[in-house]
Amino acid sequence: MEQSVASLRKSAEPYAAWWQQKTSYVMDKTEEYYKTMEPGINTSVQTGRVTYEFLMNPPGKFYPSVGAVGFSAILGLYLAKGGRVKRLLFPTALMTVSASMFYPQHVAALVKEAKEQISSLASQKRVLLEDVWKGKSPGKEGVAIQRAESECWEGRGREVQ
Repeated sequence: MEQSVASLRKSAEPYAAWWQQKTSYVMDKTEEYYKTMEPGINTSVQTGRVTYEFLMNPPGKFYPSVGAVGFSAILGLYLAKGGRVKRLLFPTALMTVSASMFYPQHVAALVKEAKEQISSLASQKRVLLEDVWKGKSPGKEGVAIQRAESECWEGRGREVQ
């Protein structure tokens, strides 16, 4: 009996070693994947909790304003029968108009920020065009202007959000 159990163990040993190797590999990959995904999952859960708390205790007149903005989007889809561009622009424009009626302070801040960005960009382009018109090569200055321009757009976008 002992010899048959020993021979069974010897014949099953390679399969058991293979199984242990594969399960340890799977466990390592699963742990690595979990460590990669955990921050995103935690962020999603936290966002869900904050949203739930906000929707359970919304500020006054929140739901009517959301309803009006949503209705304007549906109206925009209805009016945009035809081309794809219309289906994109009409709902977006109507939602923007209705949201600006409910949140004028935010719209004023966004318009002010956009105005500053556009004027800054226009002045940088004017300097660049003057240099090109005068026959100067943009060279290092042009690269510096382009770098400042990209930093301006990237930095401003973070402040508004």
